[in-house]
Order: sequence, then structure tokens, then C-alpha cells
Amino acid sequence: MTAPLAWKYLFLMHHLRFQILGRGRARRFGSTRAKALTPSPKPNGRSTRITISQVLKISGQQHLAKGTQRLIFAHPGDRRFVLKIPYGTDGAAAMNRHIGREKHLLDRVAARLKTDPNPPIPKYFGVVDTDMGPADVFEAFYGPKGVQLAPTLRHFLRIGQVNGGRLKRLNELIHKLEDWDIPVSDLNAGNFVFCSRNGQYQFVLVDGFGDYRRFPMARWFSRVRRKRIAQGCRDLTRGWDLQWDHVARQFRT
Repeated sequence: MTAPLAWKYLFLMHHLRFQILGRGRARRFGSTRAKALTPSPKPNGRSTRITISQVLKISGQQHLAKGTQRLIFAHPGDRRFVLKIPYGTDGAAAMNRHIGREKHLLDRVAARLKTDPNPPIPKYFGVVDTDMGPADVFEAFYGPKGVQLAPTLRHFLRIGQVNGGRLKRLNELIHKLEDWDIPVSDLNAGNFVFCSRNGQYQFVLVDGFGDYRRFPMARWFSRVRRKRIAQGCRDLTRGWDLQWDHVARQFRT
């Protein structure tokens, strides 16, 4: 076997191994969805421990937002959380691949939380069973009145208010995505929310993280992850009064 063919063979075998592991992880996660899991706060109201309870009813609610693959609902028992429920029509294999890869990333982020409680993406709290099917539980970010979700970067770009402090916070998020080595797939302005967390205002990437391509190169190679972040930032500036400085790896107005 020639060297180029050998490399191709090794690459395909490596990819097949991750595909099998991803599906196995998805099945394992699916096996824990028989009952709903709801947050059980301590007396100080700050715990995010999860305990088993009844199936959550959310079918009568209006969803807060709609992503490319999931609907987002407020948790009916605790406004600190949102529920993400798949609705896509990509098929079971694609959904299993998506779930497996996202859980792999979230497990890695959870390990980092032991030393830094302020991740660049929402914190993840497990899977619950609802009357609309299994849902992932994520940290929620609401606006000042606590009714609507926190405003997005798209909102501030539309009204011309991405400057000064907000621009600084946006660049801090990009640097944190690189520091945490987060693979990204969609850095459109609607996936960034401006919120208060731990008493500090910041941007958080609430969707568009992970690599769901058939050959997930960003999952395997850090250099690819950094390249995808830069590409996403450059693409984000199109149509807005915003520039991406590739050398300094930050936005400018």
C-alpha cells in the first residue's frame, strides 16, 4: 500500500471509530430519558442539582426561540433553565451524530468548569423527559425584565450599539472560545446573547458550537478549531458596520 493510500485508510478508520462511539453515546444518553429531571434547589436557591420527578408538560407553551434543529422553551418549574427539543427532519442517524458530538463537547466543558465557572457557552444540566419528547436542559439568559430571552448581537448591530463596552465584551468572548478550544459551526449574530452572569455583563454563544460535519475535523484538530473561529468571525461582519482583524484576532468598528 502506498503512503497516500495508507494515510487515507488510517483517516477513514479513525473517522469510523468516532462515528461508532458517537452513536453509542447517543444510545446511552437516550436510555436515561424515561423520567423528567428537574432542578432541586438548596435552601439558598443556588443549587443546580438534578433530581427525578414527573414528565414536564410544555406542549401548551409558546416556544421562546427556534434554532435550525431545536425549539427552545422556558423550563416550567425553574426560569433559570431552558429546554431544547429537536424538531429537525435530518433523520435518526444525523440526529444521533449531532447528540453524540454535542455531549462529547459538553462533557469536556463540564470538566473545565471546576477551575473556571464562566464558560463561553451555556452550562448544561442534563436531559429531561417532556410531553413533547426528550429535551436538553441549558442555562437560561433573559433580558432586563426577565420575560424575553436576552438580546442578541444582531439586535445591537441593527441599532448601531456595538462599540465601547459591548465591543470589548464581544472580543473577550472570541478569545475565550479560543482559550477553551471550543469548535464552532455557526457564528451568526443571532447566536450571541448579551447577558448578566455572576453579576457581570458579557456575551455568550448560545448556539452554533460543535462540529457536526460528516468529517468533524474541528473536533480532532485544534488548528482547525481556531481557523473555523476566524472564518466565522469574518463571515459575521458581512452586512454590518463591523470589521474582523485577523492579525489581532478581534473585532473593530
